[in-house]
Amino acid sequence: MSESTTWPFTQEDKPTSFTLLARLTILFSWIGIHRFYAGKYYTGTLLIVLFFTVNTISAQLPQGDNSLHPSLMLMQIVTIAIQMHDLFKVSFGFFKDAQGNPVVLTTSQSVQSDLQLGPLLVWASLFGIFGAHNFYAKKYQYAFLQLITLGGLGVWTIYEIFQITKGDFKDAKGLKVAHIYSKDPHIDIA
Repeated sequence: MSESTTWPFTQEDKPTSFTLLARLTILFSWIGIHRFYAGKYYTGTLLIVLFFTVNTISAQLPQGDNSLHPSLMLMQIVTIAIQMHDLFKVSFGFFKDAQGNPVVLTTSQSVQSDLQLGPLLVWASLFGIFGAHNFYAKKYQYAFLQLITLGGLGVWTIYEIFQITKGDFKDAKGLKVAHIYSKDPHIDIA
């Protein structure tokens, strides 16, 4: 293994896992951890700097002052825009790691689900406590239960987000939802 002159860490021998990347994006995109995992160290560092700069400026504002400093507002908008951009790119399979390889979720089953993983993951991430992803998946009983329990107070929603990112979430027909479907040699459909 050769030494890297641009960064002390290298990830050349290990492929980026969609499951871990999606979970890091949903949970920690505000600080850029997902970008570090994908080998994008410079943009990850930028997100960390933005995060700490926004917090430092916020701490310097007088107590009870609800007005936002223009630079603080701009940094918050940029941070949220980057988070949403990354969430959509990861969800729809357009996010690439440092080597330029797309990071996608693959499942092995013969029949492809009618659902797309991108909208499913975005709905679950943004409005999962209201059951939006289950409405999208046409699983109406689960959707209404999530709606009235606020996603099981968030626990049920987090569980389903983990199922979606792992490739174990099934649509109303019982088919797994993923970016890429490959036939499993152990499954025979007559």
